[in-house]
Amino acid sequence: MRILIHRDEGIGNLLLSIPAINSIRKNLPNAEINVLIESRAYDLAVGHPSIDHLYKWPEIPKGKFDFGLNFVFSSGTFLSEMRKICKNIISHPKVSFTTKSEALHNLEIAGQIGGWDGKYYPSSIYLSEKEENYGLKITKELQRPIIAIHIGCQTSIPVHRKRFWRMNGWVELLGLFSKKYDPTFILLGGEGEISESKLLFSLVKDRIRVVDMVGKYRIKEGASILKNSDLLISIDSGIMHLASVVGTRFVSLWGPTSEIKSQPWCDQRNYAVVRDETLSCRQCYTRNPRLFQQCTNQICMKNITSEMILDSIEKHGFLTGKN
Repeated sequence: MRILIHRDEGIGNLLLSIPAINSIRKNLPNAEINVLIESRAYDLAVGHPSIDHLYKWPEIPKGKFDFGLNFVFSSGTFLSEMRKICKNIISHPKVSFTTKSEALHNLEIAGQIGGWDGKYYPSSIYLSEKEENYGLKITKELQRPIIAIHIGCQTSIPVHRKRFWRMNGWVELLGLFSKKYDPTFILLGGEGEISESKLLFSLVKDRIRVVDMVGKYRIKEGASILKNSDLLISIDSGIMHLASVVGTRFVSLWGPTSEIKSQPWCDQRNYAVVRDETLSCRQCYTRNPRLFQQCTNQICMKNITSEMILDSIEKHGFLTGKN
């Protein structure tokens, strides 16, 4: 059986697809699993033991496939190509991100071809020895606890801009943590997030220990840094999902996006969600896209305070080992 799977979005979307890929590998051990990726997440899938062949768009795999799995969501452009080379296209019969996660949707799609038995399958990545050692080298001389920080960016892409937490909040938060835990902070992020992180670095560098790694590493090297950190504080992002895969505890800040749809696929004791529970408009990106487009004040993110984040971390014992 030849199977073709397509992923055309970000790091988090790929990592929420890996449980289904791992499940197919276990339940259909003789299947040939082909994965086509057209985003920066491609490097993250290299070497994965559950994937037989990995392709990067616009390269189209040769030959015919028995099944094309339309993991939520493949682009319309690729779906037209998939129909040319796949005998059967398998999609989810009823997508509902208000009730179940993206990872579970993908597992249910795999189940339609016998690739899921209803059991839990983790997300995972493959790190080479060199990649494993990268994080060790970066962190070995740093004073612990080591707290990784991902603040995101304020780009023209609405979903990125509207989940950005205010800069003065980050400055205040790092100051509070510095007084209480005397940690070393590591700023993480991609090339598109350099300007925001540089600003944060300039605002805090004279008062706390902070290392700016934004835009200075490959994605798997970033996973290795996370693996060797004690905690991550992040917005809803691919880096948050990377932490969930490598087993690092994390606290994530949520506003317009949905912690149901993008639920980290890991032990729930390893992370905490910080959000303003009082707002009925929260999660508008999933529940009310029109409201999301119209919103200009991002009150759901502005209402998050540094005290809420600190309280959540202490409640879960993430830096004291009490959880």
